[in-house]
Amino acid sequence: NEGQISNLPNDAIVETLATVTGKEIRPEQCGDLPGAVGSLCRLHVDVQEMTVQAALRGDRNLLVESLSLDPLCAGADFVEISDLADELLAANRHWLPRFFDS
Repeated sequence: NEGQISNLPNDAIVETLATVTGKEIRPEQCGDLPGAVGSLCRLHVDVQEMTVQAALRGDRNLLVESLSLDPLCAGADFVEISDLADELLAANRHWLPRFFDS
């Protein structure tokens, strides 16, 4: 996002229309996402940022917090979310060494 969606952070990854020429790619401005759609997209951006920060820090508690805010986990209770975090970490141990360094 380089200002195409004005109510999302400028560093968020977004898919928008663009004009492509032989010399450049110029994103098209679309303004604010309306109401609940904007809120839901902002929530996804925030959850993704928390997940990245958890991975960079090796912070399991932050990972559990991000999963608990993710709409895809809305039907899970906190025990299930904690178990999910452990399963995800175990499955991705090779790529997430900070969670396992002592």
